[in-house]
Amino acid sequence: MKFETQLDLLSPLVEMLVERSDPLVRDRILVEAVRRLAPSCSVALWREVHVELETGWIPILQRGDPRALPGERELRAVADGELAGGLAGGKRVAVAGARGRRCALALGAGEPDEDAFDLIEALLVVFTTTADGRAGHAALDALQAPLAADENGSSDPASQERRGVLHDLSNQLCCIRTTQDLLEEYGEGLGARERMRFLDSFDQGCERAGDLVARALDAAPPATPAHPGLAEVVRDAVEAEAAAMRRAEVGVEVELEPGVEALAPALDELQLARVVHNLLRNAREALQGETIRQVRVRVVTARRTGRDGIALSVEDSGPGIPEDCLESVFEFGFTRGKPRGSGMGLAVVRELAAAVGGCARAENLARRGARVVVWVPRADNPVSP
Repeated sequence: MKFETQLDLLSPLVEMLVERSDPLVRDRILVEAVRRLAPSCSVALWREVHVELETGWIPILQRGDPRALPGERELRAVADGELAGGLAGGKRVAVAGARGRRCALALGAGEPDEDAFDLIEALLVVFTTTADGRAGHAALDALQAPLAADENGSSDPASQERRGVLHDLSNQLCCIRTTQDLLEEYGEGLGARERMRFLDSFDQGCERAGDLVARALDAAPPATPAHPGLAEVVRDAVEAEAAAMRRAEVGVEVELEPGVEALAPALDELQLARVVHNLLRNAREALQGETIRQVRVRVVTARRTGRDGIALSVEDSGPGIPEDCLESVFEFGFTRGKPRGSGMGLAVVRELAAAVGGCARAENLARRGARVVVWVPRADNPVSP
């Protein structure tokens, strides 16, 4: 991915973060994204403040070894132009924003390459400028507008990718916001275990949102992506969606075939989480206005085209899908019967599955409701000769 293309995507991503999250969440997602762009580095986010007519810097968030990070004196020297951003010992400092409201990212314990640091600086500049209030509603418009096509009517792949990332980031921000709202609503009425579950859901949402931002901007994806156990990712995604499901009064049942626990799909963790989140959100939206609201998630082993694989299905008790739309629901921009539908969720699911040789289909149940089934090969099972 060229640097110019990365910057094209950066602005709508950050605009969406500013429009749909509070400063605590934005700061957390920014730091998580930087950690993934520079995985060997410790990271700290600082903000400039005024104290008794003097300007100072305070640390907001920190990840990694604090001893490896630049201190306030070094940070202040870089901000005041007395030192360059590249410090001794592999430490780096990036500063952005208007004086008196500046932000700084401090990195240490593992110097990022120049391309990664340029991207981190650009991320901080766009983040700070947008958060200062000089952004419009382009991200929201881009998400809701029909997919642009060229003069010949063919879809632009880059536009589809941008909208897919914005859609999934919107989903994560919705989960985070819902979790925050329920924490505030239930307050002291939550038991220690349930409060911890909400906080874990908040943490996972911020981490995955940071993953999405970094993945969208990172020109070089990991050479050896992690392939976690499918069951773990499915449970985490269901848990992350639990707050939204509870608010919509939707019951969720998870069924895992014995032995599937330790299997690894060809999708990496973030891709798999995106699939599960989109399927769950699609099912929840299909149940709006229904008297019976139930979702069932099922994971089984399945063989297809000479390969061992895994079938993940999500079914709902909604009105079903018109027969002539069973294929159209996977097209970018297609939506039917959902007031807030973007026409992106199932399109992203099929695209992610197809990228690793998998597939996705929709079908109606014999009784009321619909099911979406996604099949992906196992990570350790290449195509049979």
